[in-house]
Amino acid sequence: MDVERTINEIEQLREMFEAPDIRPLTASDISAANRRHDEQLAHSPWFQLWQRYGLCCRTESPTVRSGANAGPANAGPDTTFPAAP
Repeated sequence: MDVERTINEIEQLREMFEAPDIRPLTASDISAANRRHDEQLAHSPWFQLWQRYGLCCRTESPTVRSGANAGPANAGPDTTFPAAP
């Protein structure tokens, strides 16, 4: 086994994986990123206000889920509010 060649191949792989992904984001990519972001901030009081009142700068409508952060009293589970103008 050629050690120099193996080291060179490892370095090439490392460079490939360190290179930025230049593909354009799809709607699915953005939706998944928004979902992960929402899950990470679920316990933030500011985020809970955003969820409750539907204030948003995203193009898609926020969805209010039933539970502790259920939103307006009359809203049922998975009620979708229009995005803010």
